[in-house]
Amino acid sequence: MDNAPKGLLLFAAGPWRCHAETGKSPVTSSATLTLLAMLSEEDRAILDFERASWRDSGPKDLSIEMDLGLQSRVYYERLREIVCSPAGSSYDPLTAKRVLRIIERSVDAELAV
Repeated sequence: MDNAPKGLLLFAAGPWRCHAETGKSPVTSSATLTLLAMLSEEDRAILDFERASWRDSGPKDLSIEMDLGLQSRVYYERLREIVCSPAGSSYDPLTAKRVLRIIERSVDAELAV
């Protein structure tokens, strides 16, 4: 839990498991374009930000508000929804899996207490 970004803990509790946990994409290649069209521009911006955020040295909460215009709580709630959706995991499977691993570690740590 020490390695998990503070914001991810906001949505770690509760039923969080989704298809991305299995490592198998539920998307066939013919359906990929349809799923990608289901992501809004803001959804793609959230995933793009999450993919690049590890490079920034400043506070992530401040960057979320400055770059995306979202409160960090809203950002992490939306991020969870996006990475658990077939469209989100098709758009950026590596980021989706990384975020889900962080969530899983946080939940496991909370359950162990």
